[in-house]
Amino acid sequence: MNLPVRLNDTVREAQVRYINEADFTFLEKWQRSLGDDADSVRADAVDFATLACKRFTAHAPLEIYAREISDIGAHVRIDPHCEVANLVALTCD
Repeated sequence: MNLPVRLNDTVREAQVRYINEADFTFLEKWQRSLGDDADSVRADAVDFATLACKRFTAHAPLEIYAREISDIGAHVRIDPHCEVANLVALTCD
């Protein structure tokens, strides 16, 4: 699935993809690229992504997580009141 995003005042297409623990290597790259950067938006993004990945690791075996977009509908058809967690990443050139 693609989603329009604004990047540096330009609209781009970002790809939305479901991720799992094998994809978490991006966290180390983000941490390194942050370095001594004091920008709170970038630091918060790294912290939020880290927490989201930790939550996924801890809760995925116990909770309903969608592994692809069609999983959401499948779970809701079984139980219309269920909560379906998602862990997705947006990537953009």
